[in-house]
Amino acid sequence: MMWVVHFLVLCALFLVGAESQTSEAVCLPYYSWTSNSQGKTPCEVAASLLAVCNDGEFEVLPLSLGQHYRGPALVANANPCICSTVVFSLMTACGLCQGRSVLRWSQWSTNCPRVSLSRHVSSHRTVFF
Repeated sequence: MMWVVHFLVLCALFLVGAESQTSEAVCLPYYSWTSNSQGKTPCEVAASLLAVCNDGEFEVLPLSLGQHYRGPALVANANPCICSTVVFSLMTACGLCQGRSVLRWSQWSTNCPRVSLSRHVSSHRTVFF
């Protein structure tokens, strides 16, 4: 699982400028602190990471009132990107910064394969974002 996290982070760093990873979701001004040092919102960073497992393309759409982002709808749609806690955290921040509701990890990951849930990043290793 550690290699998946490293792979996703590296890919996101190289893909952030590509046009195929977009987000029309807009964070409320109060949540400007959720943007990274490059001014990218959690929605934009999540789109970059999700594009890695989607042939380089992924768009994060804005949420309507009462909506929230979901994990994979089917086990067949699950992949290492959408089933990662990194993407879950970013999509949660994306929903919150729009003033919308969010799911718990247990709800998000319902259709994720067991193997992707049973591994974690060792606490003695550092992952750079």
